[in-house]
Amino acid sequence: ERGAGRGELLGEVGRSAKSGYAWLAKHLDVRSNPGRAQDHDYWRMYWLYGLERACELGQIARLGDRDWYFAGASLLLAMQNETGNFEPASTIEDCFAVLFLKKAQVPVATGR
Repeated sequence: ERGAGRGELLGEVGRSAKSGYAWLAKHLDVRSNPGRAQDHDYWRMYWLYGLERACELGQIARLGDRDWYFAGASLLLAMQNETGNFEPASTIEDCFAVLFLKKAQVPVATGR
């Protein structure tokens, strides 16, 4: 039957997403990729951008007791140099930093 099992699948997806956000809350560190502390700068900006995308998708404002956006934005602003680049400066890293800071917003429903 078409659509059979859809409810179970949606429930499983919901549980998996909840588990993923719990993992992020436990391992949240805006200074480096989780599991890559030895490579402090390794893909840091890409990690922050991925964190922003995941939390915006799930409409998550806080991971555990931490405001993930405030923590990441504070770090990035501290890393910004006088030319506007983020240290270590590279075009790709700067782009991911700006994408994080831009922080997509869920559109407001107007009823139309």
